[in-house]
Amino acid sequence: MAQINHKVTLVVERKSDDCIKVARKNGVSRVRLWKKVRPGDHYKVELADQSDVRFLSFEEINAMQEGENLLEFEERSC
Repeated sequence: MAQINHKVTLVVERKSDDCIKVARKNGVSRVRLWKKVRPGDHYKVELADQSDVRFLSFEEINAMQEGENLLEFEERSC
């Protein structure tokens, strides 16, 4: 069985050393609800078909570049 990859585009905007704004981008230019993430917080990423949910830590988000970031997730088997 082939592995299925899901692609998600996140937009990252640093507000200060301890605050990052993150949003998921839909389609060509639409950005959904911004969320502030601080140390110790996690950002919830639901894949398109909502069959899988991932959580990114503040540290993982902080390691991303400012602006758009394309993430690829392999579908997890149950």
